[in-house]
Amino acid sequence: MLSGLGKRLQQDKRLVRLLPQGGRLMMDRSLPFICLYRAPAETADPGVDELVRAQTSYLRCSDAADYHDTLRSVLSSVATAVTEQSQAFLIIEVWPADPSKNPDTFKAMCPVKNLPATSRALSDGLNEMVKAMRGAKAEVIDTAFRHPPHLHPLFSMDELRALGVLTIGIEVPLLYWSTDGRYSQLAFRVVRNKLTEVIKRTVFAFIRVQTKLVYPHYLTLGRRNLSRLALSIDRRLTRIGASFDVLLNVTPVNTEHAWQAFERSRYETTPDLHYRLIPVDPDRVKRELFQLRIGEVEDNALEFIFRDKRNELETQLTLLNDRGTRNFLYGSLRLHGSVEPRLLQKAQALIASIDRLHPAPDRKLDATAFAVLVEKELEHYRPLFPGIPITVRVRNDVDGVLVSKGQVHISELFTVDVGRAHALLQHEVGTHVLTYCNGRMQPLQQLSVGLAGYDQLQEGLAVLAEYLCGGLSAPRLRLVAARVVAVHAMVQGASFQECFRLLMNDLGYPARQAYGITVRVFRGGGFAKDAAYLRGLDFLLDHLHKAPEHLDLLYTGKFGIRHIQLIEDLHLRGILHPPVFPPFLDAKARARVAALNGTGLEQLLHSNPALP
Repeated sequence: MLSGLGKRLQQDKRLVRLLPQGGRLMMDRSLPFICLYRAPAETADPGVDELVRAQTSYLRCSDAADYHDTLRSVLSSVATAVTEQSQAFLIIEVWPADPSKNPDTFKAMCPVKNLPATSRALSDGLNEMVKAMRGAKAEVIDTAFRHPPHLHPLFSMDELRALGVLTIGIEVPLLYWSTDGRYSQLAFRVVRNKLTEVIKRTVFAFIRVQTKLVYPHYLTLGRRNLSRLALSIDRRLTRIGASFDVLLNVTPVNTEHAWQAFERSRYETTPDLHYRLIPVDPDRVKRELFQLRIGEVEDNALEFIFRDKRNELETQLTLLNDRGTRNFLYGSLRLHGSVEPRLLQKAQALIASIDRLHPAPDRKLDATAFAVLVEKELEHYRPLFPGIPITVRVRNDVDGVLVSKGQVHISELFTVDVGRAHALLQHEVGTHVLTYCNGRMQPLQQLSVGLAGYDQLQEGLAVLAEYLCGGLSAPRLRLVAARVVAVHAMVQGASFQECFRLLMNDLGYPARQAYGITVRVFRGGGFAKDAAYLRGLDFLLDHLHKAPEHLDLLYTGKFGIRHIQLIEDLHLRGILHPPVFPPFLDAKARARVAALNGTGLEQLLHSNPALP
């Protein structure tokens, strides 16, 4: 059972051992701590069981008296192997509280005098945690009694000193059990995620003071190894996500013909838009989604990412099933949200700041000429991502430019001003294609097709790329704001014709351009995605002012705003690889990000050399 244990830990390798009576030892690598739960055979608490299994290093075992010596042997072997390098080892024993004696208090038993920094980190973490939990309390007790009250201590004080081991006990109140004896998985996840964070911070404080090991951040204590189950779920979610493309399947294939009919009707008849056939059976794919064993993934961050993506895929499948009906709008709002008053005000302020535009005539590039530029840009990236197909295609069933899974699709009727071509390249290739490729190179393949809710951050980053390469023109910024106004009008119940007239008469857009904006907003039955460009840009300007170091992180793949801290966590753990950056992201571009100073969208009107 213990053969090779010391050798694997000395080599800093993952260690997994199945123990008698349902026990399991798991250490992601050689770490100077272990989380312990001695569970009753018949009445093990599912919450504490799952809490322990969520840790980077844990031992879940039986509390039977005849198992005591085996448990001592296992922990002694682990501590001896690790302390050769660390000089100290921490055992954190966790157990469920007796609800009749302690219904609401997280009690931590510590050697406060011997571990002042560690105890302080634990106390601060618990107190911060219970603020977010209604009715919960926290208490840290300086005591030598640091084990479950119904069990004997594993080691005497002399034995602990000889092994270089210190112990902490945490009694967990059963806040996730209702008064009528029902276990709430949702309530438990809150406890598990927050308490796991507290444990990491506590261990980090212990390591800094009590050992000679160097960890730059408490997040580096997370797991570095992806389990087979996690990798399998990631691949299956990625395959399901890649089996259909929402954007492609809600993009009309007859935009130009519909425009001609709309123009002939003098803008009175609602365009009859046609779409591609949906390539999957939504019901069958949903069944496959909910067969995934996501609840068994022991890594909290990965479980959240997987669960989040599964929920989004289910919503997207419902959205496609509802295409062409009023229900489509409700699914779109669930995915992309409505236009909040603050965003609408910012959009209106931008439009008011930029006069109705009558730009000077500029030489145009047609679809073929722009495709040549795209191909040249792709040639730069192909050697950096061998084996990943990235291509460009001119076709007659898309409108404008669209990127899907690393492929750039250009409408054969597309044209672009010469002065804007480079900015568009960096939007589509330097952001959307590049983050797809970076995602393909990561162990988590979902980063290529996109974590849940990735559109807002992606589109914000893509518009920021236009700014950083000096190509975010005043007409472009005004267009991004006008899309927000159009989405708001659509959500508020405006018809296609009313939205079109708003854009043409009130905002001054030519009829063909007003039609194009309106089609984007009404496609499928009402698509709220176009508000993401300005919302994402606004968020990024604020976020990068507070955390400029996150700019590089954003190119790791396609992920949402709510995932930024999780992606940072996975980078610090060494799970994710550093990304490739676009050529324009040089020292000058980084200085321009720093110069924005978080003053918001309005500053773009005054700090961008491309703006007149």
